[in-house]
Amino acid sequence: MAGVAKAISIREPWLWCITALKEPHGKRVENRGWKTGYRGEVWLHASKKIDEGAPMGRILVGDEFTDLQIWLEGEGLPLGCIVARTKILDCLDLSTKAALRYYKRTRTLQARWLAGPYALTLDVVEVLPEPVPCAGALYFWTIKPEVLEKCEAQL
Repeated sequence: MAGVAKAISIREPWLWCITALKEPHGKRVENRGWKTGYRGEVWLHASKKIDEGAPMGRILVGDEFTDLQIWLEGEGLPLGCIVARTKILDCLDLSTKAALRYYKRTRTLQARWLAGPYALTLDVVEVLPEPVPCAGALYFWTIKPEVLEKCEAQL
């Protein structure tokens, strides 16, 4: 039986960068305008809206480019659904130079994703085979039990 679980909504294409691009090039930080003390499991929800200001062209992945436009013209990016599960490891305050220097020194490939003012650092991401449709919300929110059951059944 499913328990209580937190989720966070993320706009595309940023969620695609978290779920589709693999380590060490995949995005393992989520930038936010707010700080949190929460650490632990969180489900990743694709917002219903795309970030219109995001670069929708080619994203450099290692020595090669990945063409995000293929996703937009083909099946499209998932919207309005839970697509993955991960853990929040930390919340970096990017206004502190020490935190930014540390992160850039230890996770050089992740530094390009940092925009802040806060960055949630993410653990390994488990992608669901099939997205589970549901409404999202701002900040952290609780997944309805029937939706959670559908998500957990896939992992």
